[in-house]
Amino acid sequence: MAKVAFTAAAGEHYVLFRLHAAGLMAALAPRNAPSVDVIVLSPDEEVTVEVQVKTTAGTLRGGWGTLNIKDETRARPGLYYALVNIRDPAQPVAYILPSEVVADVLPKQHVAYHKRLRLRGDKNKPKKDNEMRSIRDDFGFVVPGYPPGWMEPYREAWHLLAE
Repeated sequence: MAKVAFTAAAGEHYVLFRLHAAGLMAALAPRNAPSVDVIVLSPDEEVTVEVQVKTTAGTLRGGWGTLNIKDETRARPGLYYALVNIRDPAQPVAYILPSEVVADVLPKQHVAYHKRLRLRGDKNKPKKDNEMRSIRDDFGFVVPGYPPGWMEPYREAWHLLAE
């Protein structure tokens, strides 16, 4: 559990670093805020953007598996997801996605994944569903509207948080 907590904290602090480097005021949200990790303020100190940070130290092929069914319903203007990969601490990689995109892709990917399992497995044995979700650039199977490489426009798209 401690490793996961350190990974999450590293991702949140990396996002703060990048936002401060871009001249934006940002702070960590209160602990246990349900859908926000970082709050970005405008020069007049109004909240302009909220950021949910998801961090992995694994390969990009593995994606981010720390999302859940709640993320399918959190679409709202001003909420973004920062998907941070810290596998190489010298060169972290981040994808900045609007929450509307995350809410759209998660259920489609989940349905396609379970459909793939049914096609590959015993059709008489039901596959257990759960609330966990993952997101990645190449699912390894067809997800309508999300071909391999679909995340590339969001790679290092920090400008989305400044608009």
